[in-house]
Amino acid sequence: MFKQEIIFNKLEAKKFKKQIETDFSHKEYYKSTTVGVSKNKVASKGYSSRNSYNISFNFNENLTNILLPKLKKYNINSLPPYGQLLRYSEGHFFKPHRDNGVDEISHRFRTLIIQLSESNDYTGGKLSVWTPSGNKVISDSTIGNLILFNSNYLHEVSMLKTGIRYAMVMWLTHDNFNKTTTLI
Repeated sequence: MFKQEIIFNKLEAKKFKKQIETDFSHKEYYKSTTVGVSKNKVASKGYSSRNSYNISFNFNENLTNILLPKLKKYNINSLPPYGQLLRYSEGHFFKPHRDNGVDEISHRFRTLIIQLSESNDYTGGKLSVWTPSGNKVISDSTIGNLILFNSNYLHEVSMLKTGIRYAMVMWLTHDNFNKTTTLI
């Protein structure tokens, strides 16, 4: 399952990003994120599968009222407790990985990403997703684009060469979907 569609126009996407930054400006602003995993599932010195900056935030009433009506068409009836606003700068990347399967995150069912930068604000930084048939899909980098896929799909963000790329990511569980209709 892989879906993508523009759900925010340029102005809406910029307002959504600003709302997250404003609501959570009292917290640590864009902390550095690196992820490295060895056989022991412990960060290995000198190895990183991801480097970027992020703000972890809770979906408050303001953000929920903006986002949830746009997600109803995907049978999404609630949001998870938190999401992340990611900022990729020059040299940042996220190597191929899956968002589920590790003990504490095995409940992840779908990954939802919304592009919050204009595609001409940066070069590189492309999100690619591999479907079960092995097809590599490079997502549309248009501002406001929603990308929704199974959390067990392999995906990556290529190294950002210039500029800055912003994206919002959240991980949905089965409980976030309307159970009376067929799941997409």
